[in-house]
Amino acid sequence: MKEPFFTVFLRCFSALTRRTGRIQVAILIVGSFLVGGFLSLYLGQDANYDFKKYHIYNAWAFLNNRLETDFFAAGLQTYYHPLLDIPCYLLAVEWLPEHPRLVTFLMGIPAGIIIFLTTFCAFQILKTACGVGRPLLFFYTFLVSFFGVTGTAFIIQVGSGTNEVQVACFILGGMAVFLLYKDRPIPASLLSGLLLGAGTGLKLTAVTYTVPFLVALLFYFSWRERGRVFLLFCVAWWTAFLCVYAGWGWTLYKLTGNPFFPMFNNVFRSEWLPSVALPGSWFTPTSLKEALFFPFAWVNSRAISASHATDIRFALAQTAAFVAVVVFALHKLRSALRKEKFSMLFSSEGARAEKEKKTANFVFIFLALGFVIWEAGFSVLRYTIPLESLLGVLILLCVFRVFTLFNLRVRTPKHLLATSLLLVFIILALGTTRYPHWGRVRQGKANFEVAPPKLPDNTLVFFLAPEAQFLAPFIAKKNPDVTFAGAGDDPRFLLEAIGDCGLTRRLHGKLASHDGPFCVILPSGYPGHLSFLASFGLSTAGNLHETVKTNFDNFRFYLAFRKDWEPAKKAAAHRYFVENVMTRFNTRFTHESDSPFWGGWAPKESKHRWSLGGISAFTFFVKESKNTPKKIIIKGRPLGQQCATVKLNSKEIFTGEIPQNGFPEFVPPAGLIRTVENGENRLDFIWHNARKLDNRPWPLNPRPHSGDQRLLAFAFQEFI
Repeated sequence: MKEPFFTVFLRCFSALTRRTGRIQVAILIVGSFLVGGFLSLYLGQDANYDFKKYHIYNAWAFLNNRLETDFFAAGLQTYYHPLLDIPCYLLAVEWLPEHPRLVTFLMGIPAGIIIFLTTFCAFQILKTACGVGRPLLFFYTFLVSFFGVTGTAFIIQVGSGTNEVQVACFILGGMAVFLLYKDRPIPASLLSGLLLGAGTGLKLTAVTYTVPFLVALLFYFSWRERGRVFLLFCVAWWTAFLCVYAGWGWTLYKLTGNPFFPMFNNVFRSEWLPSVALPGSWFTPTSLKEALFFPFAWVNSRAISASHATDIRFALAQTAAFVAVVVFALHKLRSALRKEKFSMLFSSEGARAEKEKKTANFVFIFLALGFVIWEAGFSVLRYTIPLESLLGVLILLCVFRVFTLFNLRVRTPKHLLATSLLLVFIILALGTTRYPHWGRVRQGKANFEVAPPKLPDNTLVFFLAPEAQFLAPFIAKKNPDVTFAGAGDDPRFLLEAIGDCGLTRRLHGKLASHDGPFCVILPSGYPGHLSFLASFGLSTAGNLHETVKTNFDNFRFYLAFRKDWEPAKKAAAHRYFVENVMTRFNTRFTHESDSPFWGGWAPKESKHRWSLGGISAFTFFVKESKNTPKKIIIKGRPLGQQCATVKLNSKEIFTGEIPQNGFPEFVPPAGLIRTVENGENRLDFIWHNARKLDNRPWPLNPRPHSGDQRLLAFAFQEFI
């Protein structure tokens, strides 16, 4: 009697060795989860660019049906499938908002799944392809798995909200079920097709691995089985893909005319965007030479990451594969001359030859073709987790193949040499790998320490730059009638790159039809974007703003108007903003306040700040005319000769050499200092000695009287 499918699955799943049962497998799974969770805790809470820009916003917008209420709030990424973002949003914002360490730990669980799947796949591949005993098989499995899961692509994504680890779970899961049922084509093709189709439906970039997996699958099975395998895999893939993506695709089609918007618009031709492919990755190779030796460009560059990364794992794997192919080609040439039978790269003689050949060739085809498609399509580091995890397996298979071709058959020297090579590769990889910074913060009192102001009724919040959209759920909670719009990553994309199209017309229409006040939000790193506001038909009111601090960054909330508003309407919004939003400003600032420091100053130290450039500035507001300061006292001690010009609201109030005891007191001319109704006040410092430095570095951290003799070394202490 044929065993039930589920019984076979449990038996195969638990049979990692003849002596290993379900308890040991469970221990491996739990251990992998714990490693993933604690590694996530060690790395810190996720705060990367994409996470702050759209992953939180998209989940919140989907759960609150905001797709048509808001417009373009998170840029083009507003229209990405939000399903994978929902668990992180629910954990961090709704269910466990005040337990950041627990949330960070739980966000590492998918990484634990990758660790388990990598170990499981490595074991199943090496068990078939290497023909070694159990103790050595365990040792090899540990080495190749450790080599793979310590790679840059995986480590920087542990605990991340960008969902690359979650997508990789589906790809490696498809590999795992294939290895379980590789002798049974129907369940192997169906289950792997379901997992890869679901992964692609959740994040379209996973399609990178569909064709390589299918090609490797077809080469694994015989000609008689390939038609059935191809059909079953495709049916399963499309079934899972449509189940996951069809609902979202239909929503996008009704909204934009493109079910994959904003991608593939050169095919589906939504009138929202020009009928061209969007700009591709920054990291794609630009020449044939670079494409052929792409992994060697990662030794010390930004070739595959927005942050600097160093990783030689792919270079080592490419070298091992190249050596194996060259040795194999020479071997085949010799075989052809002797008129011997041709076989594929990974093959051997004896009873295990067929299984060994097919399994090893499957791995080689999947990794090689997957890398080529990834390189041509994206070349983005974090998409390579399914490949990177199996690089150690590929290297070991290549090493064994070279040994076989050289007829190195004595077991002890062969495995001693293979183990030594693996250990050398691991030491080289660990010693040279530099993991790029991927936006991490240490856990505080809450996942999101945000206290947004109470905005006027019917406010439209306009994100003029990325990395602020995660504020939307917290702003909306305090201001239920708020709506959101955005200008994308860079306003120039809308204003110059795509020009007049359906999307830009709808955005301008959204802003022009809004009859309430506007609040423009800028992260601290994008001050220049405010200059684009006029292009959207808006203007600020005297640069009025409130600084909102979070555990990620500081953000400026600006009051803005439509240009065609009547004066009375502007005055009412202005008055509300001053009285209810700008609640934390005054005319006296000390070193404990961040708000007056506008530009050209180093991060705050315990007692002072350093001027970093030739021009620095303070900004401040004066609440009422009766609080207008009668004199301005600037405390700060120069090191060496210091000459400066100080301007208050563009009028020069001091020029000359700064005494060693600091600036003299300034008595501002009557009427020069503005009250908040007329905007902010600005003190500009022009450091004349900066011109004499010939681009020598500024002093970043020296204390006053530390003996630093560089000319530009002014430590600002207090502004009273």
